[in-house]
Amino acid sequence: DLVARDSVGGAHQRSAWGRTITVAQAPSGCRVDILYGVKNQGTEKSPGFSIEWTSRGGRRPLFSHQFAGLNAGSHHSLKSSLQLKSGMNILSLNIDPRNMIQESKENNNRYGLNIRINGNCDSQPSTGTKGRRPSSKPDNNLAPRRFQLVK
Repeated sequence: DLVARDSVGGAHQRSAWGRTITVAQAPSGCRVDILYGVKNQGTEKSPGFSIEWTSRGGRRPLFSHQFAGLNAGSHHSLKSSLQLKSGMNILSLNIDPRNMIQESKENNNRYGLNIRINGNCDSQPSTGTKGRRPSSKPDNNLAPRRFQLVK
C-alpha cells in the first residue's frame, strides 16, 4: 500500500493532513514549497506510479511527479513548489491518481491540506517549477519545526 507520511509542512509550519496552514504574508508570486513524504507499507516493491497535487476547482494538476517504484517498507521525501492564490487554497495530494497499482486499500491514496495566504500576491508570479522533478535526495527538513519557505 502506498500512503503519505503522517504529516506535511510548508511556510515554516508542520501540520497533520486535513488541517489548515496559514501564511501570514503572501510570498512572492504566491509560490509555496510543501514538504511531505510517500511511503510503501506493502511487502513488495511497488511498480511505477505517479503523484499529483490538485486544487479544488482546478482543471489541471498544480504539480505531478512520476516514480519508477518504491521498495517495500521505504519512503521518499519530497518538496513541491506550488503556485497558489491569495486566500484559501483547498489542496489534495493524490497518490496513484489513476489507480495503476493494485493495492489492498485503494481508499487511502488521497490527502487534503488547506493553505490560507493572507495579503495579496505579487501581480507577476515567480518563475515556475511546475512539473519539475522533486529532489531524489532525502529531505532532512522533515524534522519537526525545521521547515523553511524557499522563495
